[in-house]
Amino acid sequence: MRISTYSDVRLGDNLAHLHFLRKVAYLNPGATFEHAAHSCYLPQMIDVVADLPNIVLRDLRYIDRKKAINSWKNVGRFWEQHPLKNDYGAFMIEWFDRLASEMGVENPIRKPADLLFDYPAIKDTASEPFDFLIVNSQPMSGQWRSMDLGDLDQLAIELSQRHRVVTTRPVRPFIPCTQRTNVSVTGIGGISRFCRYIVMVSTGPSWVTFNTWNRKTIDLRIVFLEHERVEIAPNTVTTNNVGLARETL
Repeated sequence: MRISTYSDVRLGDNLAHLHFLRKVAYLNPGATFEHAAHSCYLPQMIDVVADLPNIVLRDLRYIDRKKAINSWKNVGRFWEQHPLKNDYGAFMIEWFDRLASEMGVENPIRKPADLLFDYPAIKDTASEPFDFLIVNSQPMSGQWRSMDLGDLDQLAIELSQRHRVVTTRPVRPFIPCTQRTNVSVTGIGGISRFCRYIVMVSTGPSWVTFNTWNRKTIDLRIVFLEHERVEIAPNTVTTNNVGLARETL
């Protein structure tokens, strides 16, 4: 059996789908699962499925979409019209129920904690310890419309005066930055294992910080989103205001 899926949206959506696909592939070792995405995202996706030989990644330009299943959660306005659209964990369970049915497989995602990334490459990443991981990368899908990245950068500077801080987008030369050293998304997930606090824009580089290895070690996670809540790990606070985040910290 060969099942093909594709997504022509951004990295975060592809990462979430690959997490689901990993669990499906593990339960169906005799089947082959192909997933296609934009070529610019494929290098970041390889680590997610590298240990599973029955998952194959493809360049979106070279697949027949008529023979593949669209894995985007808002296909047919499914997310947009769903009553649980602002509750990420509850919604994704229902989305994967629908997608699994279309694929002819069982949905292995049964509770919000099942959405935590657990692929081996995350735990194989070494890092120096930091107090704060700040994901200050630009959101690309309108998930933080009232964003103030300048204020978030200022917060990073203030925290760096008293704590060990690493960011994902350059702020100041003296603050370590994953972009500056070409750390992958998987590497950022690895760094999150050695932090006590995460302050994050909910965007592509942030997703792998939701993983099984830091579930009990993160003292506080602040997520910047306009309306949606991503509360799939303990000690998570969602806000759309940097000032409120500063007060919480």
